[in-house]
Amino acid sequence: MVEQYWKTNDGRHIAVSDMIDNHLVNAYKMMKRKGFIGCRTLEFYLTCTPPTSDAAEMAFEQEQRWIFDSPVSHFVDLFEDEMNKRGIKIPDVDPDDYGIW
Repeated sequence: MVEQYWKTNDGRHIAVSDMIDNHLVNAYKMMKRKGFIGCRTLEFYLTCTPPTSDAAEMAFEQEQRWIFDSPVSHFVDLFEDEMNKRGIKIPDVDPDDYGIW
């Protein structure tokens, strides 16, 4: 796999695998606060079988619209993979908490 580089605020490029834990978590949280989703999340919603009950289908469609309107970045997936590799708990970040949506 080709190494992926994150661009820091000061313009430097750092390999995701070389980011210190705090930087990794904070970069992930920043992306999530801005409403980004990972490629795997988008793929899931594009390929999953929707629910069959009316209420569940309506809720699923609403969630699906939110997903399709969200910006997508492979860095979300890379950060999650790196946190899992290091045994770091992936933080829960809800864009609604920050007035994004």
